[in-house]
Amino acid sequence: MNIEKNFTETDVVNGLTNPVLSNQKDIDYAKSIQIYVQEYVELMVNKLAGADLLINLDYKSELHEEFNYGNNGPGFDRLHFPTKKRIQIKFRQTKGTTPYSRQLDIETTRRKSNKNINKSETGHVSYSTDEFDYILFVISHNLDGRPHFKNWNYSLVPATELEDVNKKGNLVTKVHPALLSENKCDNIYMLTDKLKNLK
Repeated sequence: MNIEKNFTETDVVNGLTNPVLSNQKDIDYAKSIQIYVQEYVELMVNKLAGADLLINLDYKSELHEEFNYGNNGPGFDRLHFPTKKRIQIKFRQTKGTTPYSRQLDIETTRRKSNKNINKSETGHVSYSTDEFDYILFVISHNLDGRPHFKNWNYSLVPATELEDVNKKGNLVTKVHPALLSENKCDNIYMLTDKLKNLK
């Protein structure tokens, strides 16, 4: 498949190592590099797999209608092309004992709309159960300063394991360490293998 690329690998590395971004406070840093994180995961997974496992639907307009992909519509960042599973990518920084030992949040911020009635007055809302099939946490385990992006950890958690039992139709807003650990990938190579074998 010939998929148009948003960034080159050099662009992504330059973004992830930009001193202006990397010297920001944690919350600002995370927001600033999120787009580079998504591009890095897509580029590296596809490069290591030797195939287009992850695609950005921004550049595949013929799939927009099938996946209801539009402005502020989807809750996913990449499509796992072999299975058509939708993956939401979240960059998170943690200071837990291990990369997976602290719960991670998955609230999203959206402007008020009919979709979000009765969810939140602040604009922070939970995801609905039908927005994605997996959430991929890209974890920066920063006990002693931020690790290099090549040392990030990952956890690919099925959305089916995240439904809030007290709020049907919605996902929990915090992911338990046990789920993170159960679905962990300690590096990009392990993540690629998991995605190659995803059913």
